Amino acid sequence: MELPRTREWRLSRALSQRALAERAGVAELTVIRIENGESVWPQTAGKIAAGLGVDVRDLQKAPPVSTEETTPADLEEARAVKTTQEALAKARETVELARHRFPELTEAELDVLAQYIRYEQDPRAVQVIIRPTPKEGEEPVDPKKVGDALQKMIAEDLLDPEQVKAVAQMALRQTAS
Repeated sequence: MELPRTREWRLSRALSQRALAERAGVAELTVIRIENGESVWPQTAGKIAAGLGVDVRDLQKAPPVSTEETTPADLEEARAVKTTQEALAKARETVELARHRFPELTEAELDVLAQYIRYEQDPRAVQVIIRPTPKEGEEPVDPKKVGDALQKMIAEDLLDPEQVKAVAQMALRQTAS
């Protein structure tokens, strides 16, 4: 595993190679090798990331942001984006599980189910359940099938029933108005 942004992150933290090595619990030579483009084991990458206070992904792709340029609002927005991305990734995994668990659901029904799941993972991720208009030749969404799938997922402890209930009530209010 290569960590091409390690030097940038180290310098942004005003650390020497020796200081980073001490923080990370690795040899200084390891830091030098990483900064020269050599690959390391994932465990070592984790130590380096922890020593810098970042994720391993940051050392692979993301350049550091200067603390002089960063405002609390920027940091809060970055945290919100990261939280939403993580929730959506988890929701995608759950939708894939549902796709295999409930093969009788159409793509439109899976889409509605996905919106419930995304909301359950992070209420900021979606504001309303959108019932897609069926395309020509496509059956409309069957709310009973979606509801049955949600109930089964709740029973299997894959979803929080209170969150699903909240989004269902919100969808009903949207439909009523």
